[in-house]
Amino acid sequence: MTSLPRYALRADAKGPQGESLYLNADSFGKVTVQYSVEDTSAWYPFANRDCSVVFINVSSGKVLTVLPDNSLTMSALGPAPDNHNSWTFGTNAVRPQFDDDLNLNVRGNSYPAGTQVILYKWDNEPNSKWQLVRAN
Repeated sequence: MTSLPRYALRADAKGPQGESLYLNADSFGKVTVQYSVEDTSAWYPFANRDCSVVFINVSSGKVLTVLPDNSLTMSALGPAPDNHNSWTFGTNAVRPQFDDDLNLNVRGNSYPAGTQVILYKWDNEPNSKWQLVRAN
């Protein structure tokens, strides 16, 4: 996979010193933001037949997944993508395929590195807007 283009998901919200925020997945499966694009914050987005996208983390090889309580984690991709690891895009939103009213959202009102990313109802605020940017 190393020859594939890598992408990052960048939030419109900024860190305390104006830093860009990138979706990050640590080795324990915690989904947070960080200020730079490293392997843990780089993704291989793959399109499914239904036009949704699966995000595979460059570092872990695991996919961005929604748990039953709507929290986020990283998990191994099964034989086929499902609604809990498939995502859609719309107006700067990254939404789980199963609920287009929820959206990736940087938790809280201040965004230091390590701030948790959650699913939250779309509110059109900078912490809920995301851009897919080329990482290499």
